[in-house]
Amino acid sequence: MKNRLAMFCVLSLGTAVVSGISIAVILSQSKQPKNELDAAKRHILNGVNLNEFTFTTGNLDPKNVLASKYADSPTYIKSSFQTPSGSSDFWTKQLISSVILDQATKNKEKLFGFNHPKGLLLNYFTDNYLISFNSYANDKNGTLYLKVIFKPKEGKKLNQQVEYIYKLTGFNKYSENYFKDGLFIKGLEWKKDEIKKYKTIQELKNAYDEAIKNKTISTFIENIFSFQTSPSSSINLKETKLEFNIDKNLVTLKTKLNALVNEATENDLLKIAIEPTNVDASIDKEFQNKA
Repeated sequence: MKNRLAMFCVLSLGTAVVSGISIAVILSQSKQPKNELDAAKRHILNGVNLNEFTFTTGNLDPKNVLASKYADSPTYIKSSFQTPSGSSDFWTKQLISSVILDQATKNKEKLFGFNHPKGLLLNYFTDNYLISFNSYANDKNGTLYLKVIFKPKEGKKLNQQVEYIYKLTGFNKYSENYFKDGLFIKGLEWKKDEIKKYKTIQELKNAYDEAIKNKTISTFIENIFSFQTSPSSSINLKETKLEFNIDKNLVTLKTKLNALVNEATENDLLKIAIEPTNVDASIDKEFQNKA
């Protein structure tokens, strides 16, 4: 039954809406292969070469979405419905089939799948391996990386975990317009060890004016404040300044925000890019020389 399922349950994604090109790119294990022959052997499981599988889309046009929507840890996502961040078994449901589906149902219900020249599915490996997934994105170039992890089950002679990474291209790319709603300051706090040096707001302003003369504004601001921003943003210190209302004992921080963008690469799947934006932000803080 397993072979029948593996042979006939493959997603017929070649005729679906597919914009991306998928390529099996990386093999990694607990021990590095000694030579290319060892590497070739290690990505053959149950007599099947893992690079024969093609990671592709089904009922999804990648041009319309960012790859990070389907990453485990997107820096910014508008909706987590039907995504890995919203459902821990998202990839299992997408890529490991429990029943045989007709083509129309598969193309309607599945966002992603694997194609294989012999019609195999990942189900082919489930008797011998526990299969799990991790996904990463590069929103700068529109690429989704999927790491498929094969862990031998107890009692099997194989004792090494195999990880194979596929990539799918053709997704939408980062734009400031998309990210801007997720860029904001959540809070601003005085650093008590530094701010206690100034007895009054006027003393603080005098020190700030001196920093302007010395062109050390960024360092000065970073020394007196700790910033709390949204998960997808950071303070652009080069575009930050302070304004003082002496009568109200109030300091206003005005800045532009950076966007934090998923920029995974084959060598650094967790890489985050810092993109300057024109998104303005400001926040008021009452002067306190004791935190």
